[in-house]
Amino acid sequence: MELLKEVSDGLIPSKKILEDFKDRKAARAVLLDDKNRVALIFIPEHNHHKLPGGGLKEGETLQEGLHRKLLEDTGCKADVIGEIGMVVEYRHEYKLNQCSYGFMARVSGEKNGQSIKWVSINEALELLEKDSPSNYEGGFIVKRELGFLRRARRILQMSSA
Repeated sequence: MELLKEVSDGLIPSKKILEDFKDRKAARAVLLDDKNRVALIFIPEHNHHKLPGGGLKEGETLQEGLHRKLLEDTGCKADVIGEIGMVVEYRHEYKLNQCSYGFMARVSGEKNGQSIKWVSINEALELLEKDSPSNYEGGFIVKRELGFLRRARRILQMSSA
């Protein structure tokens, strides 16, 4: 999967420093409904939005983890329709090296009554660009999600041309 960006709270750590970091894999999606609106989750206690998805459980594949997290986060079943790319985060405070794999997905079946915002991809980008996270992790989340959404917008524009 193509590397879209690397996010760090300072310097990209050297190989020596990374030896002490824990590796974490995650799967995330730009989840679209039948009107091409994107699912966003608002985290009010930290004042930012995020895409559905998250960390993989031990032994879980990217696809299995993505389907599980989409159902947990949105209450929706979804079909993966393509890859977006990968974002690597180096979080010094947590000694964490996180690889997030981004996918495009489409809701299959009914949307459930979860507390999800369904907005256009441009609105999603505007919301995230205006977010001002109040915690360490939120800064990483916003940068990561912006990378996924910008690439997803290009993919959607190319497919509609």
